[in-house]
Amino acid sequence: MSYLIVSSSPRDASQSAKVAQYLQQQLGSSAEHLELVQLNLPFWDGSDEAIAKPQWQQIKHKLKHAQGYIFITPEWNGIASPLLKNFLMMCDAQECAHKPTLLVSVVSGISGVHPINELKMNAFKNSRMLVLPDYLVIRHCEDALNHPKPQSSQDARTRSRIEYCLHLFKQYCQMLDHNKHRLSHPLANDFPYNP
Repeated sequence: MSYLIVSSSPRDASQSAKVAQYLQQQLGSSAEHLELVQLNLPFWDGSDEAIAKPQWQQIKHKLKHAQGYIFITPEWNGIASPLLKNFLMMCDAQECAHKPTLLVSVVSGISGVHPINELKMNAFKNSRMLVLPDYLVIRHCEDALNHPKPQSSQDARTRSRIEYCLHLFKQYCQMLDHNKHRLSHPLANDFPYNP
């Protein structure tokens, strides 16, 4: 199994990247982390030029060969990262369809569910990624996942929730990867944008 973790904070040395590194450690060598702020992707404008660039072709290759995705967004003003939304606009069903996707929101306070709802509602229709019903919200992120052992009951609960969600994610990836041949159909290309 191979997994692609994408963190989408526009800040260097972000809490989202810290969470991504923790998840990568938990998944082991089968996980790769892309930090969008480091990639400087072009703004998606609907043209073929942006997705034809060599940089995107390399990412497209990673998307195609990963069995599942983890997308991490900070919550700012109650919305998901524009970097992640731009990235998702560039993704298409040829590489991403029917692949399990775990959503993760990172927030300094107690909220964090708004970006998850926003992404579930409008970010995956054309790419046809399969968003897991479970998700992660890393609350009080500055105090979480900073040390090898939990430093508080909240940190311990966060780690337990991560363990549970990663277990589900890996199971979904394994089940769907072994059965992906059952999802192919000769008419699939006739409906690239759903009905």
